[in-house]
Amino acid sequence: MGGRQNLRRPLPRSKDPDQQALDLEFEPDTGPLRRILLDHLASAPVGRTVDQLKTYALPETVYRPTQVIPLLKRMRDGQEIDASPGRIIGASAITAARQEGLFRPARAQQPSLWRMRAPPANRLPPEVASRP
Repeated sequence: MGGRQNLRRPLPRSKDPDQQALDLEFEPDTGPLRRILLDHLASAPVGRTVDQLKTYALPETVYRPTQVIPLLKRMRDGQEIDASPGRIIGASAITAARQEGLFRPARAQQPSLWRMRAPPANRLPPEVASRP
């Protein structure tokens, strides 16, 4: 025959039946990127453009800028953000939708323990001080 040899060999079978299988994911978990972008949007009252968010994602996160637009589309569909115009392109203005529980309350709205004053240690309450 003198033609090509069949170079395809069967894959070797594992000798360890309890071998751990690796789970490969084709789509990364973008939950952390979602939280990072929401915090970044919350810090800008007028919002940011899609291009600004993509530029921010490159050095500040482990995510690629190409993962920002699909995530923003899901966030828009979930009503977590507002996009103007409704179509998400590089120049679209993105603002965070103010929903209950989406943002942490501002420092002035948080109950604060540091505002409560304890009585000075060297002073006694008036009812104790008036005792003979």
